[in-house]
Amino acid sequence: MDAEKWERQSLWDGWSLDLPPGFTTQRNNDGSWSAWDQTRVVDVVTLSTAGMADGRAMTSRQMLGPEADTPHEYATSPGKTEGYADLLRERDEGGEVLRLASCVAAPNHLISCHIGFRDEADLNWALRVWRSIAFASRAAP
Repeated sequence: MDAEKWERQSLWDGWSLDLPPGFTTQRNNDGSWSAWDQTRVVDVVTLSTAGMADGRAMTSRQMLGPEADTPHEYATSPGKTEGYADLLRERDEGGEVLRLASCVAAPNHLISCHIGFRDEADLNWALRVWRSIAFASRAAP
C-alpha cells in the first residue's frame, strides 16, 4: 500500500502508529488498545512513570529494562525512541500464528505492541506498523 493511504492512529500518553485503512480500532476495558481486520491484529499496552525517586527521568534504555541488552531480530537505533521486536511463531486452532512482539521506549514511557498475522507475506506489513510507532512528548501546561 502507498504510504499516503496509511492513517496515523493517535493512542494516548503521546504514542501513535500508522495503519492502512479498513482496520477496526477499540480502546479495551483493561486500558489496552486493539486494531484488527479480517486477518491481522495489533494489540497495544503502554506504561508511563514519573521518573526516578531523585526526580530524573528514566532513559529509554532503562524503560526497556535488561531485555534491551539481549539480541533481537529487529532493533531501532537509539534516538528519540529506542526499541526492539522479535518474530514469534505459535499455533492455535486455526494453524500457525505469527506475532511480531515489540517494545519501544522514550524517557519515562514504554509501549508494548504485538502484531499478529497468519500469512508470512504480511511480515513486511507488520514491520512497517512497528517502525511507524512514534512518541511525541506532551508540552507542559
